[in-house]
This record gives sequence, C-alpha cells and structure tokens, in this order.
Amino acid sequence: MDKKFDVFFTDEAKAFILSLDIKLQNKIAYNIQKSREINDPKLLKKL
Repeated sequence: MDKKFDVFFTDEAKAFILSLDIKLQNKIAYNIQKSREINDPKLLKKL
C-alpha cells in the first residue's frame, strides 16, 4: 500500500517509546504503520 504521510519522532518521543514495555512499543508501531496506510478516523483520534 502507499503511504499517505511520513512520521518523524523527536528525540524525546523516541526516548519515551523506548522506555515503554516491548508490548506497548509494538502496539504503537503497529498503530502508526496502520494509520499511514489506511484512512481510519477512529485510529487517528487515538494517535
């Protein structure tokens, strides 16, 4: 699928995500990837 937008993280955001449990890191990564490919207002609201 085509990406609709790119995501860039600040150093603080990277540090925060890396401080989370691996399960939460994976969920965040999945939701970001999904939001880049699918137009889902419900998902974007969470992000």
